[in-house]
Amino acid sequence: MTFSTSSSTIYFGYGSNLWLHQMDVRCPTSKYLGVARLKGYKWIISESGYANVVELKSKSQDSSTAEDESDDGEEYKEEVFGLVYSLQPKDEAHLDINEGVPVAYTKEYLTVDFWHSKDGKKVNVGKDRSVEAKMLVYINRERVKESKPKKEYIVRMASLPNAKWICGCKMSRYILFGQNILSPFNVFSFLSFFC
Repeated sequence: MTFSTSSSTIYFGYGSNLWLHQMDVRCPTSKYLGVARLKGYKWIISESGYANVVELKSKSQDSSTAEDESDDGEEYKEEVFGLVYSLQPKDEAHLDINEGVPVAYTKEYLTVDFWHSKDGKKVNVGKDRSVEAKMLVYINRERVKESKPKKEYIVRMASLPNAKWICGCKMSRYILFGQNILSPFNVFSFLSFFC
């Protein structure tokens, strides 16, 4: 099912748009709806210096996968958690500009597992039921190599631990540790909200 109404688009944010304050500035009429998980994708900092989600090959497609690979953190490498917002047309147009559509990102509707927040309250992805839905995702299918984040992006991502909006979802430790975006102190503070 595509999760939208006639007047709004439902959007899956996975990078600095996890920061509610930034979304309030970029998209003043946007509304936080809950948490979603995009399976079969990996969160990276691409060569653009910003976050991207990259579709992974299935294990049957990737014959080079070793049978004895370490399982440490593997459960986080094939899914991306993000926050879900409703966007009015004017907000979506502003977000298109901020995201650099169609050069930096394109817009796709991808299937996610969605946990709806009741009245903006925390969701528990371990206990609450999810529904499968298609949502707008900004993605760049050309920039799929991992790289280093831009300095200004590090500042925005480091603002995430200070935002008390974290909605009780368990986020991918791989995102934070694997990309070295946040200092160890900030990573600990950030993860303490999720775990």
